[in-house]
Amino acid sequence: KGQFYKVNMHCHTTVSDGTWTPEQVKDYYKSHGYSAVCYSDHDVLVGHEDLCDDEFVALHACELSVKNLKMESTPLFMPLYHFNMIAKDQKNRNLPIYPREERKYTMEWVNGYLKEVSDAEFLINYNHPEWSLQNASDYIGLEHVHSFEVINAGCYLYNDNTSIHYHSILRAGKKLVPTAGDDNHEPHECGKAW
Repeated sequence: KGQFYKVNMHCHTTVSDGTWTPEQVKDYYKSHGYSAVCYSDHDVLVGHEDLCDDEFVALHACELSVKNLKMESTPLFMPLYHFNMIAKDQKNRNLPIYPREERKYTMEWVNGYLKEVSDAEFLINYNHPEWSLQNASDYIGLEHVHSFEVINAGCYLYNDNTSIHYHSILRAGKKLVPTAGDDNHEPHECGKAW
């Protein structure tokens, strides 16, 4: 019983490093039975309320990363936090975004920043810890996080099992909403997780 909505909670467009425009993303997902998409381009917050209609909601968000720049690693695979900061109100553009060089890979800095984001009326989703080379010591102490990306279709293709991390979070007594997203950058990555 109830109302159920098919939603992709993690999406990239030409606003950052995706290949489809926001309009193309809407057309694809709406035609495939989705009620909403969370547009979460990298390090930028752009409103998409013009894409909303009676059958589709375009949530606007920003995917922000905090990298452990002191670790020896490749640019693609290094320990880092990825968070989707999702505006509670479609008109809200007041997301604090610090330059990358000012972000610190410490629990103290991250929690202070997440408090600022939460106070600015954004929901915070913690993204793909397995792909991000993180473990319980990186996330058990996180505060102000509302949800947890349990399924990331892009990472799943690389045999990434994030559900084990979600179990760790739950066992630590944190109650976070599980989410799923395609993390799509290209058309072939669309429609795999909701």
